[in-house]
This record gives sequence, structure tokens and C-alpha cells, in this order.
Amino acid sequence: CYVETSISLVRNSEGEAAGFQGIAHDVTQRRLAQKENEKLQARLHHARQMEAMGRLAGGIAHDFNNILTSVLGYTELSLDEVERGSLVHHNLSQVMTAGARAKNLVKQILAVSRREKESFRPVTIIALIRETLQRVGSTIPDSIEFREQISGEDLIVNGDPVQLDQMLLNLINNAVHAMEGKGGVLVVAAGLFSPGDEDVKGRHPDAVAGDYVRISVSDTGEGISEEFLDKIFEPYFTSRKEGTGTGLGLSIVDGIIRSHRGYLRVESRPGSGSIFYVHLPLDKTGTIPDS
Repeated sequence: CYVETSISLVRNSEGEAAGFQGIAHDVTQRRLAQKENEKLQARLHHARQMEAMGRLAGGIAHDFNNILTSVLGYTELSLDEVERGSLVHHNLSQVMTAGARAKNLVKQILAVSRREKESFRPVTIIALIRETLQRVGSTIPDSIEFREQISGEDLIVNGDPVQLDQMLLNLINNAVHAMEGKGGVLVVAAGLFSPGDEDVKGRHPDAVAGDYVRISVSDTGEGISEEFLDKIFEPYFTSRKEGTGTGLGLSIVDGIIRSHRGYLRVESRPGSGSIFYVHLPLDKTGTIPDS
């Protein structure tokens, strides 16, 4: 409850202080409306900032990709002209390896800068999750215990399978990094989720009411301090040591979820690990085409 008061001194006929009088107004609704407006302004500012950064990053990425194509093309031609096993062949192979990493980085930058929906189609999300986990399972360090808690085999979402796979991979990589060197428990869960309208309201402007598929990725790592929770989805923000990450992973996750009209929720405390909840609208009308 917020109260606005006005107090003044009351004097008697002789001019001496006789007491005080005051008026109190309940301004709770006004203050709450003011706070909500401040939140909306902050979201608008963030959206404009992300759009500007996305355009800049996209333009740079396209130019860099053109240069990179030439570098890799000439390197590949040169590889065919030198003796396999020679020092020159080894060095050129290293150039190709570095170039492949650079191409992947370009893809991530472009994923931040654009929101394409041309590839959207009905996707059996549980099958996609299982396929992704099967592929990534062997890459998880032995020091990390990996658990699955998945249900709802026929759940369908309207989305881009490549983007959804990338989103899950980035969340898993982020969880693995949080437990790097110390080990811990990584849990990936998925199933049907039916939030109330109030739970959806305010999560994201494009979030829709109705049932969702909820995917959660949790770790028992170091956790995230409160001061960083509002920054972890900004492009190029990273808490990793210099040279060990680009800071694009979580911003890509956020962008993919937004483009799918879903929303993301994070729970974390320093020393207690983190859990990321992804909510994707359930497509009750979608059918998977015969293949």
C-alpha cells in the first residue's frame, strides 16, 4: 500500500504551535501503474536496442561470410595440390577447421539478427528432443550425471526444427559450462504444461493463451547472481573467461523462443544451480505429414 501525505503546522490565535493537521491519499493504484509503465518502457528500449544491434550484426556477418567463403574455397583448392601428411597440408587443414568454426559463429550471429518463419511446420517436439539428446549425450563429460524426464510423445508445436534443435543445444551447453571442472547433475525435462492466463500475461508480448509444451534444462552449477539475471540474454554478454565463449548462446535461445511465440523463465541462485523453463505453444490442430 502506498500513501501520499501532506502535513502542516496549526497555530492558535496567538500564533503559537497548537498541533498538526494532515491529509493522506491512497496512491497505490497510481504507483503500480507507474511501475508497470516503467517496465513497458524498459522492454521497448530493450527491443529497440536489440533490433539495432541485430541489424548491425547481420550486416557485418554477411560481409564476413562472403570473405570467409573465398578463404575456405581457396584453402580447399590448395589442399588438393599439396601432399597429404605434409606440414603444408596440416596447416591448411587447420585453416579449414578454424574456418568451419567461423562459419558456425556467423550462423549464430545471423540467428540473433533475423527472425525467419519460412521453415515453420508442425513438429513432434518430444521426438526432436530425444534425437537431440541422443546426439549430444556422448559429448557430456563423465563428471556430469545426465538425466531425462520426458513425457507426452505426441505433443506438436509449430516451429522450425533446426532452430529448436539449436535452442536446446545452447541450453545444454550452457548447463554443462556451469558445472565445468566440478561436475554435477544435468536434467532435461519436457511435457505438457497448462498455465493460467495470468502466468502467460506479461511474459512476452506475443505469448498466447492456452496449453504449452514446457522444456526445462537444469544444472547444479554455480548459479547466476541476481545482478546478472537481466543481462544474460543480451548479445555478447558472457560470464566466461575471455576466449572461452562468444556470449551469443542465451541471446539465440531467447530469440528463437520469441520467434515461436513462446516465453522463457529462469530460476537461479548463486551456489544452487539454475533451471531454464522454455514454453512453446502447443499446436492442437497440427498434423505431421507422412514421410
